[in-house]
Amino acid sequence: MSFQSVIRSAVVAASLCAVCGTSHAKAEGNGNAASVDLSQSRLVRSLVGRSESVRLKAIASLKFKNEAKRDALDELVHALREHSNQVVAGRPIAGSTPALIQLIASVDDPAATRALVDLLDSDQMQISMFCANALGRQKCIEAIESLKQQVGRSEWKTHYGFRFNLVRALTLMDHPDAYEFLAQIRRNVDGQLLHEMNTVFQGITVDDFLGDEERFAAWKNGSTTGPSVKLAGYSESPDSIFKDATYSESANRIQLRRQKYYGIDIEAKRLVFVIDHSGSMKKGSSHNGRWGSRLWHAKDALIKAIEALPEDDEFGIIFYAETVRQWKKGLVVATPDNKQDAKAFVYRLGFGGSTNTHGALCESMNFDDDLEAVFLLTDGIPSSGAIVHPDHIVNDIVRQNQLRHLKINTIGIAVNSKTKSFLATLAKRCSGEFTQPE
Repeated sequence: MSFQSVIRSAVVAASLCAVCGTSHAKAEGNGNAASVDLSQSRLVRSLVGRSESVRLKAIASLKFKNEAKRDALDELVHALREHSNQVVAGRPIAGSTPALIQLIASVDDPAATRALVDLLDSDQMQISMFCANALGRQKCIEAIESLKQQVGRSEWKTHYGFRFNLVRALTLMDHPDAYEFLAQIRRNVDGQLLHEMNTVFQGITVDDFLGDEERFAAWKNGSTTGPSVKLAGYSESPDSIFKDATYSESANRIQLRRQKYYGIDIEAKRLVFVIDHSGSMKKGSSHNGRWGSRLWHAKDALIKAIEALPEDDEFGIIFYAETVRQWKKGLVVATPDNKQDAKAFVYRLGFGGSTNTHGALCESMNFDDDLEAVFLLTDGIPSSGAIVHPDHIVNDIVRQNQLRHLKINTIGIAVNSKTKSFLATLAKRCSGEFTQPE
């Protein structure tokens, strides 16, 4: 699934959790009777209790009841603040939290939008991201200015998922104010996100600018007006090839640097190669008229890909059999020395035992906050690890990826139909591509 189709359909991971809740009590948040203790409300107790199933059931009971959820808005907001307080930094958020955020966003009341805008500045990045996503999905135009301010957060510089999420939220607004701001920040964006933005921009027409042909032409020609945007951690380099480029120029130039790995375009500037070296990779096969083990062919392709990386790209290598290891911890710059070290490591890589695909994918999820794309190569069905069933692996990785936004590409070497289905499904649900070399 492409980024553009994700944008247009607004089908995002958080919406999978968007089931909703019930009850009614008035309080201070919406100018109502401040004497009511919201924490004692039956609905609030259900929404903040320890049972996740009870939380989700309470949310679901309100999902399609517009009047009831408007009446319960103060309680919903109170419960969301409690959810925010309960979040431990770095720990996954329960599905009921984004579901509650989405429920509040669906309430037709300015107070609902204000509550989510307030939480954009939450110390918990995950809460901020879910709120941005919900505001975008509901096209809360009045939140655009507040979303713009999010580029000042430190996470804009350090976390690819945060950047992706914010750009998507603004794009979902489908409003000229958002598109003009995106054109400004594109000057400081590169790699996978630049590619995704250019792809979306190709589909924007004068209709997206409310029929304002002059404003649309100014945007398209890269001459939008407005103050310069200060991005956290960025200083615009005069050597940047995109510094003064119009949209068309930058799109053309990014085409020139494109390289491929097993036929899949490498758009990312920060990527990790995940290589299966399990025992089954000893089997021989012929590729492009050359005979060798599956691992030998995989090494050859990987070395060529590493050699072709631009020197300002960053990359990593994860290799796995029954255990999962990294070549070096986190991303490294593709300098000549680092490339040579990586190639020497790949040459030495031997064979392992079983196939812990889930472990390797989990390692990639936690590899580096600035990681943009994963290229997973394997020849067989998972056979070891915490999760082995292919469908369960896909569901778990999709869950982990809902705020990472990694593009996961998969390469199947001599795979059977079951493994092919697994790899193709994983790639599709993580916005990547699947290929099966002949």
